[in-house]
Amino acid sequence: MTEDARALNGYRAAPVAGPARAFALELWAHAAPPDRWPPAHRLLPTPEPSVGLERRRGRNGAVEDMRWIVRGPTHGPGRYAPRPGWELICVRLAPETAADALGVAPGDLVDAPVTALHPHLVRLLEPLERTAADAAPLDLARDIADALCAVPGARDAPATAARAFGDLARRRSSR
Repeated sequence: MTEDARALNGYRAAPVAGPARAFALELWAHAAPPDRWPPAHRLLPTPEPSVGLERRRGRNGAVEDMRWIVRGPTHGPGRYAPRPGWELICVRLAPETAADALGVAPGDLVDAPVTALHPHLVRLLEPLERTAADAAPLDLARDIADALCAVPGARDAPATAARAFGDLARRRSSR
């Protein structure tokens, strides 16, 4: 974990480094202890979707279940009541790059429950499953961000979005 990582009640976040900074905003993870129910907490609206892994650890600490997920975006506040042993390990995506990475517009996911990943992302992330059970949460989030660099257009998406906004501004100012 980097020195500037944040931690609070099972939640940890860290900045993105390297090429993934072109499309990812943050690495984050939330882990609930396997032997007790942690307190529920409130969530703020989140305009960015996150891609990651949900994994469940048994009382002995071994991973018993894993699945790739997309969370968010959300328009309103919410409540998160983690179940014992569940971890969410994610990469928060910049809204302007999320459509390329997810294969679906983020607006189509607003306030949806946790959803499964598009098959192209599952194929891209499957190699991480071999090490996902043993990886530290933020290290795994870093690996997910690095793997997402292989999504066609992911690194170029901010420049493409900037050009599109520039074109729109020029069209409006020429009226």
